[in-house]
Amino acid sequence: MRSVEPEDEDDMIISTEILCMVFLLVMAISSGHFLKRSKHKYLQEAGLTTILGMIAGLALRELSIGDTIESISNHFNNLFMILLLPPIIFESGYNM
Repeated sequence: MRSVEPEDEDDMIISTEILCMVFLLVMAISSGHFLKRSKHKYLQEAGLTTILGMIAGLALRELSIGDTIESISNHFNNLFMILLLPPIIFESGYNM
């Protein structure tokens, strides 16, 4: 049986973090789609996504995995600054 090396463990942690983020993204997109189809009056996509994020944060907090939460937070901050923020700024500037 092969022993787990530190590099393999880091790769596994990063892949788990990516899987969690992709799962939350799919949940947000699919729930937003069903929300639009049901033509809900009082809840919009942004509110529903916020509620999903709060539920996911509460679930991670209750699992008592502080190191993983901190790692996910750091990786999300980098992902947001590099990939998500530039299109948001461009779209806002374009619509002005």
